[in-house]
Amino acid sequence: MGRLLVAVCFTFVHFVALVEPACAKVVHLYTLEWPPYTTQTDGHGGSDAVVRAAFTAMGYEVDVHYVPWQRAIAGVRHDPAVDGVFPTYQSDERNSYCYWSHAIGQSPVGFAERSDAPISWQTLDDLVQAQLGAVQGFVNTPEFDARVAKGSLSVEKATDDTANLRKLLAGRIQAAVIDRNVMRYLLASEPDLRGKAAQLQFNKHLLENKPLFVCFRKDPAGAVLAADMDEGLKKIDAATVAARAMESLGW
Repeated sequence: MGRLLVAVCFTFVHFVALVEPACAKVVHLYTLEWPPYTTQTDGHGGSDAVVRAAFTAMGYEVDVHYVPWQRAIAGVRHDPAVDGVFPTYQSDERNSYCYWSHAIGQSPVGFAERSDAPISWQTLDDLVQAQLGAVQGFVNTPEFDARVAKGSLSVEKATDDTANLRKLLAGRIQAAVIDRNVMRYLLASEPDLRGKAAQLQFNKHLLENKPLFVCFRKDPAGAVLAADMDEGLKKIDAATVAARAMESLGW
């Protein structure tokens, strides 16, 4: 009887060990290299840290892949293996394929400009003659993006923010749409931009202080993940988590 009990217990433990990993809650997310918000180098950025902390508080394992932004967006739209993408701004177009988390942070969006040739503007009408830069695939503001789509603003697209800052330094554009924190980070960390901070500045007039979100696939599983993410955010101090992560990057 004793041997039988041991054998049964061993079999049960062995069965649990085999089944438990398959039952673990795992969320698969795409993001991009966009420090100080997201990065796979030198630890994690502010948005990385908030998303990981919120899901960890809800008992999830968090699997994050860093890919180009266009691929990240395509992933959440077309790849069933991708549960969501972050950090992203909301837009009418993205509402069609996203269930949104609550905000995971803020992004002050405006224009990088040359210090010796600042742009003066109050409304977008003031920029119709300016040569501007923006990142391909990024959402900016509804009014800005609508004007770009109509061709009423002259915008040259780049692969990323670093490329836009290089164009600005070379005089190929007059201003580039960028997040203020990203600009500050790049000027301090990119080898070919270090020492150039005095040549560039962030225009004092913001386009918008935009909230950042996680976009989850618009299906039943995505709805559950969005709800769990929001519950996890209630369990953490997101602002403190993000600030500590950004500080760890030397930002």
